[in-house]
Amino acid sequence: MLLRDRSADLAAAGIRVYGLSLDSPWSQRAFAESLTLGEQVKLLSDARHEAAVGLGVLAETEGPQMARRSVFLVRDGTVVASWLLETPDPDIELILDVASRRPR
Repeated sequence: MLLRDRSADLAAAGIRVYGLSLDSPWSQRAFAESLTLGEQVKLLSDARHEAAVGLGVLAETEGPQMARRSVFLVRDGTVVASWLLETPDPDIELILDVASRRPR
């Protein structure tokens, strides 16, 4: 199950979902519209790769640079937990569990 499909559960836990990619804002907008994300998931563009480098998820490739699929739990501007993903579907129950154990 995708993050957007559990957005109500995540919101109830005080979790806001953002998608970050190296694509341009225009590509992000088209992607969001194609998936009808609406307000469930906010997409952010990291076209200069600054966030991907800072978070340590910029993949070393011979072709175009890519960000490794990952999830970050951020509270008050600090990353309190992170996961590198092998599949598009993160373990949402684990995210909710970790978020519930962290003080708000």
